[in-house]
Amino acid sequence: MPGELSSMGRSTRALLISFLGLSRGFQNHNHHGLPGYLRAKTLLGSKPFEVKESEFLREGMEFRRLGSSDLIVSKACVGTMMFGDQVDEATAVGILDAAFDDFSVNFIETSELYPMPADRSTHGAADRIVGKWLEGRAREDVVLASNVAGSGAGIDWLRKDGQRPRATKAQIIESVEASLERLGTDYIDLIQIGWPDRYSPSAGSDFFNVEEASEDADLYSEQLEAIRDLVDQGKVRAVGLSNETPYGLMRFLEAAKARDLPVVASVQHAYNLLERNALETSMLEACTYSNTGILAHSPLAGGALTGKYAKKEATEENRLKLFPGYTARYLLPSAEAAVIAYADVAENYGLTPAQLALSWCYSRPFIASTVIGATSVEQIRENLMALNCPLTEEMEQDIFELYCNDHRDPTIGIVEV
Repeated sequence: MPGELSSMGRSTRALLISFLGLSRGFQNHNHHGLPGYLRAKTLLGSKPFEVKESEFLREGMEFRRLGSSDLIVSKACVGTMMFGDQVDEATAVGILDAAFDDFSVNFIETSELYPMPADRSTHGAADRIVGKWLEGRAREDVVLASNVAGSGAGIDWLRKDGQRPRATKAQIIESVEASLERLGTDYIDLIQIGWPDRYSPSAGSDFFNVEEASEDADLYSEQLEAIRDLVDQGKVRAVGLSNETPYGLMRFLEAAKARDLPVVASVQHAYNLLERNALETSMLEACTYSNTGILAHSPLAGGALTGKYAKKEATEENRLKLFPGYTARYLLPSAEAAVIAYADVAENYGLTPAQLALSWCYSRPFIASTVIGATSVEQIRENLMALNCPLTEEMEQDIFELYCNDHRDPTIGIVEV
């Protein structure tokens, strides 16, 4: 069938895709078979709150309201995961200056665990760098997000009492107060609970193991009570979730409604050309109906979508090898095949693989902001300049057909770590 599809005309292929159900999950298609969300005008996050001029962006930088909160965030967010380790302080400051001054970005994401990989010797370095940079800025002009380490962190040196991280009320408060001290600020705009504090399939997992199912039903309320107390003290403005599932999101929303607690403003989720199916189905449904903003992280799949790893240009120190348990899925043969296929599409339209991948993520109407990282000032500029590379309908069609026919879930499989 794939061989037969490749010999058909574009409109015929699209109609056949729709007829076979290969584009299931998208109920509304135009005559080219594109998903209906690309044509929707009222979807969550699809309308910018405002647009600010930028010397380097032809259409300026878009800003959107984050879910039901009062936070207004830029379309791109600077991630600081490598600040203080792979990225030294001077370079990190240059990255932030370029993003904010040249591209009108207003959004930074950090974590009590950064830089990654988490290590006692570098712990808190990213926060301290961001804090020094903030000293020269008007605090109200910056939307600052941070993360509380959840049970997935698996370390015993983060908390004062030596206990492993859990998203309990006491630990959330301890985490936020320590982050505020490192950052040198009075408040964090968005505090995110980094991982579900229950058994949940980790990134790249195929199945939910019912034999391991375990949760504390009261912990959702307990976590939100911690956030309420921090909001009341002026230390936090809004709460978000990271690496959460639709089930977890709905439990938090239920707890907030039942006990008049802060409502989750956003969910941060891995989202890129290699792993999109989970978000575009159940998570997108949950976020749309609950007015929960979506933040996309890993738009380049840890660098895999630049194409350099598939072309064997990587060194032993490349980013994918730094996080073997988390990024091994991007090195699967099926993922490498998808990377090569998308790189071919990019070349056909005169783009680099990174430009195609970033532009695709930037242009999803339901993504409030995309978290991008960089190891140099040049790289953050290149990543933000991809906002000048809008995708045509033909490019969207080619990407969609690759996804439907051959590369729906290329990061799912047996991973060796």
